[in-house]
Amino acid sequence: MSGTMASSGVRRELLELIEEQDGLRPLVDELGRAASKGDGTMEQIADRWLRLWNNSLEKHCRDEEARLVLWIPGSPLLDRLHGEHGELRALAKELEQQPNQTALARLATLLDAHLRWELEELMPAVAEAMGFDPAEFSRAS
Repeated sequence: MSGTMASSGVRRELLELIEEQDGLRPLVDELGRAASKGDGTMEQIADRWLRLWNNSLEKHCRDEEARLVLWIPGSPLLDRLHGEHGELRALAKELEQQPNQTALARLATLLDAHLRWELEELMPAVAEAMGFDPAEFSRAS
């Protein structure tokens, strides 16, 4: 495969990851509002989160980790990515076993900060490392 074809494939995959993250924002915002206001029962809120996790977020994390380790091997950004994804996995397990307000609040805060970091810092840094214009991949607020 030529360098241009490989480069366009990576560019497309990077944009796909960003689109997934952009698409998650309304769901994450809804979760945050529900967790902070206590809308619904704890079980209902935890169930909504777990459905989101099982239907899209967990796969997104796996895909992101698999791709980024190839695109930015050895980068310290991967340490933060893996650490925060690990925290999300632990919170999903905790909520599956015992829904509680503290875990939901931590989850909402972590997920909001994590998505912002990915869109505003991680993806532009990955783009730059891959030789793309970081501004094209930034979703800075």
